[in-house]
This record gives sequence, structure tokens and C-alpha cells, in this order.
Amino acid sequence: MRKPTVENRVFSPDETLARDPLEALQLTRLQQTVARVAQVPFYRKAFTEIGLAPDDVRTLDDVRRLPLTTKADLRDN
Repeated sequence: MRKPTVENRVFSPDETLARDPLEALQLTRLQQTVARVAQVPFYRKAFTEIGLAPDDVRTLDDVRRLPLTTKADLRDN
């Protein structure tokens, strides 16, 4: 009888990537997130106010350019 395959739910295989592939994955996910939230009126306005377009996010360091969201922002919007 064959042993059942055990699924490891402790971590994702992405968490064990080497530095370069991990940073590439993080950048891709950051770009996808920024593109998605840029469709939300609150974030579209915030990006416009600082002159940021989703395509301007080209490196992980660009996360510093993104506007912070406060608790008051979340309550008001």
C-alpha cells in the first residue's frame, strides 16, 4: 500500500527561493498589487496627487514612493 502524500502547510515553496528569484517574485507581486489598487478611487486619487502611475513601479525600492494609508483613510473611504 502506498503512503499518502503529505502536504506541507507550514511554508510556501516561494519562501525558500534564492535571493534573486525571490526579489523578482516580490517585484511582480508589488506591481500587480499597485495596478489593482490604482483602480480604486481612493488610491487613484492618492497616486495622482503624488504623480505616480502604476507603471512607475520598476524596482522594490519604489515601494517607498507609495503613499501610506492611515486608519482614518480606511474609516473615511
